[in-house]
Amino acid sequence: MRKTRKLAALIICALVACVIITGCGKKEAKDYRQNFAGTWEAMEMSGDGNQSSASDFEKLKGYGLGVYLELREDGTMALETFGSAQEGTWEAPKERAGTITMSGQKIDMNLSRDNILTLTQENSKIGFKQIDPSQKLVNVAPDAVEPTVEETFQEGE
Repeated sequence: MRKTRKLAALIICALVACVIITGCGKKEAKDYRQNFAGTWEAMEMSGDGNQSSASDFEKLKGYGLGVYLELREDGTMALETFGSAQEGTWEAPKERAGTITMSGQKIDMNLSRDNILTLTQENSKIGFKQIDPSQKLVNVAPDAVEPTVEETFQEGE
């Protein structure tokens, strides 16, 4: 009888240890791309004492100029600013925060509760609202990306 109790206690301890060890396993990082993926249109911008409002962006849109951001589900992205475009990558390791990487520079992005996407780099911020992709799609082929000022300088040397 005593051996049976010891055996039962040992089995229970072993089961508890298995449950505890299994619970301590490494958790897989979540991917929150679905929260950010889509086409976004700039609606406000600020930086270095300057401020642009939604009405400023609407006026520019009337001239066929605008700022659009396309965050693709595969982690690639395109940013079109007033007719020129740049490609890059992005990630969303948090539910409402992520990072864009373009031309080797990182740009923080945050998604507010009212679905405004804000890109922040140093003292500059751009706020975006999500739009229907049929309204405006950022359509950039890798060879259509305009070179940066630095690249142009290097080519001219």
